[in-house]
Amino acid sequence: MTEYLITFNDEWVPPHTAEQIHEKGTAAALDWPQEVHRFRGPGEARRNGSEGK
Repeated sequence: MTEYLITFNDEWVPPHTAEQIHEKGTAAALDWPQEVHRFRGPGEARRNGSEGK
């Protein structure tokens, strides 16, 4: 059964970074929509216009 699940997931699930997996898990645990990005990744600027401060 384990080999079947690994094969199935390998074909259907795209590769994710550790950060993406963490964000998706947090979103699911807190019932947030995954489209809402609440965490900034490394190198991502703030989106409130305060990049120069």
